[in-house]
Amino acid sequence: AAALICNFKQTAVDQSSLDISTVMLNDYLANTIHSLTPLTRSHQVITTIECDNTLSLVTVSGALSQIIMNLVSNSCVHGFKDRTNNQINIVVHVDTQQNTYTLRYSDNGHGMSANVLQNVFEPFFTTTRGNGGSGLGMAIVYNLATQALQGDVKIHSQPEQGITVTFTFPLSLS
Repeated sequence: AAALICNFKQTAVDQSSLDISTVMLNDYLANTIHSLTPLTRSHQVITTIECDNTLSLVTVSGALSQIIMNLVSNSCVHGFKDRTNNQINIVVHVDTQQNTYTLRYSDNGHGMSANVLQNVFEPFFTTTRGNGGSGLGMAIVYNLATQALQGDVKIHSQPEQGITVTFTFPLSLS
């Protein structure tokens, strides 16, 4: 419980800051996902992080944690809604290139139709209007990825085939 509280505190501090800092990415991703344990446990989600333990980044860690939190939340709320028959998986995979890294987030949830996929990054677009959805989660992901983290984002999905969101970011922001 104490470790979870520390993770919540660190995540809250990180999210409130757009400061550039050095982070060990594998540990940072693990801590961010661990802070979501109440959500992932309630949906019986198995999360896997595939990242070099020694990968160090100079980045806006608050933006990165917010992106991961929004993606996991969307997977649980939308991707796994009413799903009880299969194992639910979320995988975060990281590859490095010369000056960049690619972070690929995927789940095996419901996936998205072509119409939803086309509008997913639009502010206030939601498939759950009237049921608590604001339509801001993925718009925030897009803006943080392209502005605060100076990267790009692509999303691929088909109905009942899950989603894959691929980000490419610089290894070091300056």
